[in-house]
Amino acid sequence: MQGPNEVGKTSLAEALALALEQLDSSTRSDIRAAKPVHHDAGPHVEVELSTGPYRLVIEKRWLRSPMTHLKVLEPRAEAMTGREAHERLRAILHETLDEQLWHA
Repeated sequence: MQGPNEVGKTSLAEALALALEQLDSSTRSDIRAAKPVHHDAGPHVEVELSTGPYRLVIEKRWLRSPMTHLKVLEPRAEAMTGREAHERLRAILHETLDEQLWHA
């Protein structure tokens, strides 16, 4: 990513990593640090992305009313929630993503 300082490049990358990797039940320090300031709510991320043949929407919320929703739009419609959604997302990423490159 490229852009001026203080426009949210790092925040965007961190939010994406949390949504793709962390269970909604996690209370890790990086999740607690993402809690909105001056707002009594937990971190909440919704991302629409494409990877390999998949187009999907993942939505996660942590700390306050944790939840995970996964909607696979292509190649075949699927919808699920909770740990099942997280596990399906991880399976899709394992199938389509070079995870070492992603973490680099």
